[in-house]
Amino acid sequence: MHKLKPFIIKHWDKLAVFAVSLILFVFIFIPFICFNSLDKYDTPGLLSLSWFIRDYTFPDFQGWNPYFFAGFPQGILYPPLFHYVVALIGKVVSINLAYKLIVSVAGLAIPWTVYRFSKVIYKERSWSLLSTLFILVALVVLPGYMGFNFDGLLDYGLGPSFVTIPMFFLYLERLFDEKRCFIGPAVIFSVMLLTNLVAPVFALLITAVHLLLNIKSRSVSKKVVLEGVLIVLLTLFWVVPFILYKEYSVTGVPIQGGKVLSFLAAGAVSFVSGFIILHLKKSSNVKLLMSILFPGVLFAGLSVLDSLINSTGTKFSIPAVHPFRLLIFTFLGVAASMTFIVQKVHPVLLKTVTRLKMSKFFVRPKHISLVLSLSACVLIGLVLVRLEPAGVEGIQLHNHFNWDGRVMRAYKVTEVLDQSRAVVDRSILYNAGNVNEEDYYNFGVDGLLKESSYLAPFYQSLAKNLDPENFDWSMLDDYYLENQKVPEEKVQQYLNLLWIKHLFVIKQDFPYCSKSELLATFSSNSKKDGIVQRDVFLCDLEGVSNSKFVDVIETEPSSTSNWDEEISKWWTGSDESLLIDGSNGLVKQPDTDNDADISYSFSKDLQELKLKLQADETIPVLVKVSYFPKWKAYENEKEIPLYRVSPNLIALNLNREATLKYERTSFEYATLAISVIGWIFALGYVLYAKTKGIKTKV
Repeated sequence: MHKLKPFIIKHWDKLAVFAVSLILFVFIFIPFICFNSLDKYDTPGLLSLSWFIRDYTFPDFQGWNPYFFAGFPQGILYPPLFHYVVALIGKVVSINLAYKLIVSVAGLAIPWTVYRFSKVIYKERSWSLLSTLFILVALVVLPGYMGFNFDGLLDYGLGPSFVTIPMFFLYLERLFDEKRCFIGPAVIFSVMLLTNLVAPVFALLITAVHLLLNIKSRSVSKKVVLEGVLIVLLTLFWVVPFILYKEYSVTGVPIQGGKVLSFLAAGAVSFVSGFIILHLKKSSNVKLLMSILFPGVLFAGLSVLDSLINSTGTKFSIPAVHPFRLLIFTFLGVAASMTFIVQKVHPVLLKTVTRLKMSKFFVRPKHISLVLSLSACVLIGLVLVRLEPAGVEGIQLHNHFNWDGRVMRAYKVTEVLDQSRAVVDRSILYNAGNVNEEDYYNFGVDGLLKESSYLAPFYQSLAKNLDPENFDWSMLDDYYLENQKVPEEKVQQYLNLLWIKHLFVIKQDFPYCSKSELLATFSSNSKKDGIVQRDVFLCDLEGVSNSKFVDVIETEPSSTSNWDEEISKWWTGSDESLLIDGSNGLVKQPDTDNDADISYSFSKDLQELKLKLQADETIPVLVKVSYFPKWKAYENEKEIPLYRVSPNLIALNLNREATLKYERTSFEYATLAISVIGWIFALGYVLYAKTKGIKTKV
């Protein structure tokens, strides 16, 4: 025992961090690995991305994925690294287990990286540990819709965002440590950027403020500039296509309503914290704390101002990044700065406890930190127990963040209906709110079939494919099926074709915002067989179809459009046509007496579609593949024109035989080569520094 005491005294801070990691492992990651069904919100879609890479595009990270909605470009509009690593490990174990292992390893690394980050700011171990505990508690108790926290993983399935948590703090530690060279921060930032977009956006803001506050320091300026250059080289292969095709990506959720107040409150708290720190500025870590706090104040202020001016949401939001996801970083900055304030108050506290004759215990800061660490461990354990769902007769009941029990959610895993008709295999939520049936129906129909939404054309196209024999083709008299609007009198027929018998809304009340999710009940023979959430609707384009994948059309493709302006901008980023011209109906049911016989086949990796036509003339055809600029059509090895008809239809004039290919441009191959050279340099330098014993830390 006498030998153990010196070890404890020497490493007491690391033992405290280990205790926190152990609690996280017991209360979160063992249940997560053993019992989590991975069927909540974003998780099924994320798993499908990794599955597709493993089974079709591997070793390439990019390609055309036809199994999600009506098809989308894999590895372009969303960072590819997380899904690629899951797919790689999925070669040995299942995709689900690979996902859980990566997330769990990242989660266990969080306390250690947060502690290292805190130690760069506070130097002394006890205060660094206190800062670590403040930040960890914030990561636990903040609401899940922010994503960058534990509840975001458990209740929203935001795995890639969760994995970037340790990367974020490790990057800041490397950035703030003047003894570190630029290689380490650049590599960590690049890996973070290729995993998820949210954390890098705020890390970039912190880096910019850090540079401005240290603009007179040549070492800091040189480090940040070299770091930026290397990051560009390492991520060029993904960043350039992302920027080129960003018009095809969702631009994020508007900051309005309750979220405006959240940003305003966060900005105010950050401002007050910064003011107190500046008032107590007799410390060397003030610049580092201001680097963390000021971006939160700036972003909160801009968000509130822009929301007040522009009711549709922020104009400056990054594509594919919900702006409110950045709100959590403001709170984390405040959590990190709380230790500084406690540190300054500590002498006053010490005088007080001395008068009460308790100074023997409180005389050393580490004693306070040790008590707080144990208290925080208990708090974290209790909170996580409250967050975990409880099973009741096959249905999971989850009291989501409203611990007073006012909002309950129930999950039920459903079976696939009919593989040849609809691939629908996800859980979802039963209503527990207080909304009348009429509101369910009106909101559901508007959102599913009438809303100006990128999902509406997909559902409408699927309606025709599911049951073409019973489809009322007169519905196409005056408008195009793939359009986003459906006449009121036709709505019920669409719902019947989709087997949807009930539409309703779940209204969830969060501490900071209100959110509604559109849900649809799929029924067969008047029996409820399952419930599907629209955000995880999976569609196998080959398996779904009872009709032809390629349809003959009666009019030549031309350049007119009557699509909603915002939808057009979302899909094209230009004024290009989305519709085919025609006055008597733009698509007709294929004529069975037509001499034209069209056959098609996919290549093994699903990146090519070969079309063959047995006819004596050129015939315009529709191909049910979502349009994307990388699609090219070839006839006798010569490129022929393609026309985008709608988000999930391409038109071309077919003469005998043609091939549709999804392919990269030569420019993209060039950026990939540059990034490979950058990675060879970065990793080579790290190995060289290790083998040669260079004193400069990476």
